[in-house]
Amino acid sequence: MLRIDKVTKEFPQSSGGRKRVLEDISLKIEDNEFVCILGKSGCGKSTLLNLLAGYTVPDYGALYLDRNMIHGPSADRGIVFQEYALYPWYTVLQNVAFGPSVRKDPNAEEIAMKYIKMIGLEKYKDYYPDSLSGGMRQRVGIARALANNPRILLMDEPFSALDHICERKLTVLIPY
Repeated sequence: MLRIDKVTKEFPQSSGGRKRVLEDISLKIEDNEFVCILGKSGCGKSTLLNLLAGYTVPDYGALYLDRNMIHGPSADRGIVFQEYALYPWYTVLQNVAFGPSVRKDPNAEEIAMKYIKMIGLEKYKDYYPDSLSGGMRQRVGIARALANNPRILLMDEPFSALDHICERKLTVLIPY
């Protein structure tokens, strides 16, 4: 279970004040639930995902995965960013195998190839991100998040760089 308990987040303004982006947000998400957060640009959706990922901390309140307070990033929470966050010095295969490799999984490349095939980029496994299109990079980011086998998958507009056909295929393939 994922729980958000009275979370407030503010950011400093260049004018010297603070802008409150989230205020007293509480939410409980049970295991195996699929939740979509909608809202207009600037309303705090990405901020909330960054809090859940552990990349930022709330000014007030707390976030929990099961009974454990979220204090920082963890492999149990995968995230797919709106912007591709790939290591430019790694190939597609190395990017997707990164999480399993860090965990010292002896099957890291096999796991990575499973997800590379799932996203239809096996021909590009030895390519570097700068030689891929934006949609291909985004698919690699999705495969990398899935290869780490997270308990929770956080996605911030993950299909925005994809064409309609790829978006539909990946929506069906994502096992969450």
